[in-house]
Amino acid sequence: MRQILIEKYIEPSEIQFVNGYFIERWFDKYGDKQSFMGQPSSIWYLEGELDTKYWHKKGIQHRDKAMPAHIGYNNNIESIQSWYKNGNLIKQKRLT
Repeated sequence: MRQILIEKYIEPSEIQFVNGYFIERWFDKYGDKQSFMGQPSSIWYLEGELDTKYWHKKGIQHRDKAMPAHIGYNNNIESIQSWYKNGNLIKQKRLT
């Protein structure tokens, strides 16, 4: 039998407006920032434009499978990627 994974959208745990940024954040049951099903733990928008996405595991910036744990955007286009493992910056790549 073939199984199909259907990703669900999980409502943000917190929505804030800070210094012009609209921020959506997701937390685990312990109150730590947490990514769920590959989705970012935080998404930041500035003046309606996508600005930054972050991934966390148990409150620490981290992402598995050689994927960046931070992606910065400029005019809604990826401009920088940063890879973190257990809170440590492994590498960073500028795309523009």
